[in-house]
Amino acid sequence: GYSRPTAPKGVRASFGGSNAVDVSWGFATASGTAVTAYLVSAVGAPAGAPSVTVGGDATAARLTGLATHAQTFRVEALDNFGLGASATSSSFTPTGTTTTYASTVLADKPSVFYRLADSTTVAMADSSGHGLTGLYNAANVTQGVAGPLVSDPATAISDNGAQTGMATGPGGVPLYNSARSVEAWFRTTSTSSNIEALVSWGQPGNEEAFSLAESPNSISALGYNDDRSFVTPYALNDGQWHQVVATYDGSTVTVYLDGVELGSGHFPSTLDTLPGSPLALGQFITGGEALYETDLADVAVYPSALSTARVAAHFAASGYARPGAVTSPSAVAGKNQATVSWKAPAGADPAVTGY
Repeated sequence: GYSRPTAPKGVRASFGGSNAVDVSWGFATASGTAVTAYLVSAVGAPAGAPSVTVGGDATAARLTGLATHAQTFRVEALDNFGLGASATSSSFTPTGTTTTYASTVLADKPSVFYRLADSTTVAMADSSGHGLTGLYNAANVTQGVAGPLVSDPATAISDNGAQTGMATGPGGVPLYNSARSVEAWFRTTSTSSNIEALVSWGQPGNEEAFSLAESPNSISALGYNDDRSFVTPYALNDGQWHQVVATYDGSTVTVYLDGVELGSGHFPSTLDTLPGSPLALGQFITGGEALYETDLADVAVYPSALSTARVAAHFAASGYARPGAVTSPSAVAGKNQATVSWKAPAGADPAVTGY
């Protein structure tokens, strides 16, 4: 007597702002159970496009980060038994820029891409195009937090202090000793010196897991009991958003912070990341130190080692930039000293904080 939901009715796409589309629809129905969420996805852009979930009582959603390509928009209802039939809008072309942060990420073909901009904890939308919908830990997540990107209003999630992890995904990520990259944006004010996991998967055994983690002064890539930590040039618990990436090519692990390489090294033994455990966001697979006083956004896992140029391109696509060169520098000599003056560089975001 139960059923998965029917297709939503009358899906329409309309202008939602620069690089954004508003999608609307009529309610779907299910027998013997309630519709719990809707999954809204863009279809047809060259590298795929973002997805988002909204609550079961919603009839509209806004997708952001869309490049200016003609695409259609698919809506599927969910109930306790999974996704129902889909309905798709007519083709619509967003206005704005030809590339966005999301399209730059998607050009590198991630295995999963969780933007974490959903408005329901029932389902965590996967924007990779692989349909690996995850689940939020409703007891430890606040949604709708202002996100990291200057160029995209997509929101983020925050832990609420329970320290029990933020979300899980069903897998589909690189295993054994295969190449991989993990990328995430985070913001924290935590003063804890503990290494806390941003993304983790695998099994609890030597070399059998893989994690990307942070502390106030380091970024770590871990293969389980064999951390490779890299000291950062500035504190990470400054209440600002930071991009972190770890890449592994089957031999060398390299870690990046805000688009710049921190260092590289080797694990003592060959990785053997095993399947079985869900992809964990905000926690190690064995529990341990979960993120605390931390916001998280735009988590992506790739089946390849991103190049230094591609990591830098992702950071640049976020809308942030390091300051440019000062202009008109001059010096006036004095006794064992010089007075140096200059004109400030062209504006950069965040604002210049010192020289």
